[in-house]
Amino acid sequence: MLDLALYIIPTPLGNTDDFTLRAIKILQQINFIAAEDTRHSKPLITPINSNLQWISAHEHNENQAAEEIIKILQSHQSVALISDAGTPAISDPGAKIVAKVRQAGFRIIPLPGACAAVTALSAAGLANHLNSRFLFYGFLPTKNQQRLEILNSLKTASTLNLELNQAIIFYESPHRIAETLQNLVEIFGRQNRSLTIARELSKIFEQIVTLKINEVLQWFESDKNHQKGEFVLILSADETEKFSEKNSEKNSEKNSQNLVENNFENDLNKAFAFKFLAEFQKHQPKELNLPPSKLCSLIAKITNVSKKDLYDYLINL
Repeated sequence: MLDLALYIIPTPLGNTDDFTLRAIKILQQINFIAAEDTRHSKPLITPINSNLQWISAHEHNENQAAEEIIKILQSHQSVALISDAGTPAISDPGAKIVAKVRQAGFRIIPLPGACAAVTALSAAGLANHLNSRFLFYGFLPTKNQQRLEILNSLKTASTLNLELNQAIIFYESPHRIAETLQNLVEIFGRQNRSLTIARELSKIFEQIVTLKINEVLQWFESDKNHQKGEFVLILSADETEKFSEKNSEKNSEKNSQNLVENNFENDLNKAFAFKFLAEFQKHQPKELNLPPSKLCSLIAKITNVSKKDLYDYLINL
């Protein structure tokens, strides 16, 4: 007997043997299933349970699908949620449905299972300590300029903050893989990074390679088969000397010390500015009679404390 809940069920990435026993048992007992594309999923699920009632739950109707699922749960019947492949709500529809079902007071039961990002990461072999943390970004924007802006921001963040120098996982379709690889090489090509390209995971033509970032385009263009399939891209952390294991802890301590010192200096400067403002406002000659805005503007120039902070302080005196 199933508990009353919305069951989040991962489906195989390609190889149907990757269905978990628990997922199969739940699908055999349940009456309702919400799917990203019912036409795609019926051939996969029908051999397990041919009596299921199907609900369409794609990115354009999640709110409507959630309402339908809640009504079914209110009638004391459980529902399964699946996406086309892998785990729902991981760069796939599902998150809005989960949120609304939980808000309605019903239980969410997630099942562990297939996830392309984790599957590819486990095979990437990124042994350097900098890659022990990773950022899952998912799909980059479809427009070239937006992709470049995002990748530049990720590069800048990893350069300015050691804690953000980590592996980054992207998903990409065969339609945009060439452009995305070009962008990755353009932005990160001068850094000491590698790129793991995993395509067609768990399928007949599965391929996983790890290349230096400046070798990627040559590999990609060397065989038309390299351009086919669904892709997971794992960009390693920047492993240049400034981020080496030997210096990482030392740099982190130095950055922390500098941050504390800078914060202390800023706080001290602001305290001085506030004190000066209060005293000047209290004792300024009547003939001078500077309005608050002008007074704060002058003191801001002297102390480098923002005019807004000074004005907020003054009106609350």
